[in-house]
Amino acid sequence: MTRQLLIISTILLIIFACGQSSIDNKKAVNSKVVSADTAIASISHQVNLKIVRQFAENFVPDTTMQSGMKKMNNFPDSVVKAFKAIRADRQNQEKYLTLIYLKIYRGHLQCCHQSYELRTKTNSMGIDSIADPLLFEYNLIIKQFDKDKRIEMINSSMADSWVEKNKYLLSDDQIKKEYRLIKSIQKNIENGICW
Repeated sequence: MTRQLLIISTILLIIFACGQSSIDNKKAVNSKVVSADTAIASISHQVNLKIVRQFAENFVPDTTMQSGMKKMNNFPDSVVKAFKAIRADRQNQEKYLTLIYLKIYRGHLQCCHQSYELRTKTNSMGIDSIADPLLFEYNLIIKQFDKDKRIEMINSSMADSWVEKNKYLLSDDQIKKEYRLIKSIQKNIENGICW
């Protein structure tokens, strides 16, 4: 009987020790998974930020007028996804979306000496997040338009007005450059210097 008791207690001890080891291993694995997820999120954020930055800095709007002003909202899916992925990084999202929309406004002024509607679907309530995804993201930041109300027009001068109200954006050299170009073009238009 004692021998059986000794064997049973040894087996229980082994099972308990293995179980504890398994719990410790699971904790270690879970800790590594959390660390890996954090690292992946960080890498993913850096990759998305690079996509956003490169696109915004290299974006050149079409300033030619061929059969009316073309909509400048045809952005690559990778760029749209990257902007959505960095939504929590409000400062960079705001900076790069402002830069893009300043360039679009400058393009409108250079081409046709006026601003234009930015939306591709003007008959919908608010801003269509599928038809105009970057405009939708930008509005989440600037909160200029209510998503549940009909919007008469979203003027391409929107980013220029945003910079007027938020001068801290001028600390970015590229935003400052676009802003100054816009002011110069506006002054020429006011003075009748066109084309």
